Amino acid sequence: MSFLVILARQWFRCLLMCSLLALQLQQVISLDVCKGEGPRYGDFKCNHDATHRVCANLKDYSGHKVNWGTDNFWQITNQPDWSSQVGADSANPGGGWCICMWATASLIDKVGCDNVHLSCDSTDVSYVLEHYVDGGVNLAPAKACLIQKCGSSMTAAQMSAAQTSLAASNAQRTSSSSDNPSHDDDDDHIGLSVFFLCVGLLSVGFGLAYVFVSRGVVGGEESLPLPIASSISKFEKDFQRYESQDIVMGGAV
Repeated sequence: MSFLVILARQWFRCLLMCSLLALQLQQVISLDVCKGEGPRYGDFKCNHDATHRVCANLKDYSGHKVNWGTDNFWQITNQPDWSSQVGADSANPGGGWCICMWATASLIDKVGCDNVHLSCDSTDVSYVLEHYVDGGVNLAPAKACLIQKCGSSMTAAQMSAAQTSLAASNAQRTSSSSDNPSHDDDDDHIGLSVFFLCVGLLSVGFGLAYVFVSRGVVGGEESLPLPIASSISKFEKDFQRYESQDIVMGGAV
């Protein structure tokens, strides 16, 4: 990926983040607790770590597991049944739980948006809209579903920004395949490559500077480490021999 393409993508992301800032500030202040979430976050809200940002309703008010289509959350995800933790904290009763963004996108892909149960007021919608990939999963399905289910609470400007974010995720999803890393990974790889290239060039430069400065200051091969001194001496002798041959051949002609 060329530098200009990376720069254009980063500039676009910057503009998109500014567009979503109002929605994010509003939700940080007004985000409701995820009723049923345990004490791991202290305030029962889905806005703390990098992925558990979606409040999913996994159990009903009677404490029974709800189906997302024909199966419940644990059956669909093939997880061990930890449903006893949902709503177990007396300080926050309910059937909700903060789940991963990537899990949300995967579940929507499997069962469809109409069959998932999300709490819009307790989901960090703006945070999800700002991100493109989570856990190697493209978040386009999650974004589309959040816009469908939670769009009524957005202003026209916020909806426009959300649609732009969704379009960017869909474009990335279309251009990426399961065998290729995401664009974010490309950016990271290019950045790391440039960094290590610079480190390598600097190392070579300092090494050469050390060799020539040492020879210039001390004035002898004996001051250099033996392998380096031997290599330099051999190179000089070979060069002098080839130079002598050129002179002889030049005189003959």
